[in-house]
Amino acid sequence: MFGTHFILFIAASSAQVGGAFFSAAPVAMQSRGPCSLVSSVLIINSINKNLHIINSRKANGLYLKPEDDREDIPHTYTLKERNPYDVHVYYDGQEERENAMNLRERMKQEFPWMRFYSEKDRPIGPHPIPMWEADFGCFENRNKWNDVREFVEKEHGNLSVLIHPHSTDGDFADHTANAFWLGGVLDLRIQGWN
Repeated sequence: MFGTHFILFIAASSAQVGGAFFSAAPVAMQSRGPCSLVSSVLIINSINKNLHIINSRKANGLYLKPEDDREDIPHTYTLKERNPYDVHVYYDGQEERENAMNLRERMKQEFPWMRFYSEKDRPIGPHPIPMWEADFGCFENRNKWNDVREFVEKEHGNLSVLIHPHSTDGDFADHTANAFWLGGVLDLRIQGWN
């Protein structure tokens, strides 16, 4: 990605959250192809060097580059040798629930290798609103992250979606620094995890 874009840092600020030190800077990326300007914010976690790009032109997407075999995505964490990723699709109200269940059915058709769990129509655990969950099933499916991400990115509509790894960084990092969000980022109930 960065090989085909110019990046301009406009200003920077920093914050400490737990033991991690985050640096943030607004950026503008202009592609070398057809003239397009994308306003974003770049966030770097000083402990694990995870890179996040919050792209204001897409639907509030939080972009994290996960471990993958594609050359354009740097390795930022080490996956545990188990189910590598969970997908949580959140909904609030009947209309969003219907949209979430429709997305679930489309994902079942597109990714029959994924495991799907029953919907939770109430807040549960760290999840502040109802949701359903799916996972990648086994470690051998770790390189299918981009396929799932691209599909959900196109199909999530107005729903909030969290895709997080199961990495050696631990649960707190996996739900914060290592998390990938589409739609609105929810305030997960994980304060006691760090």
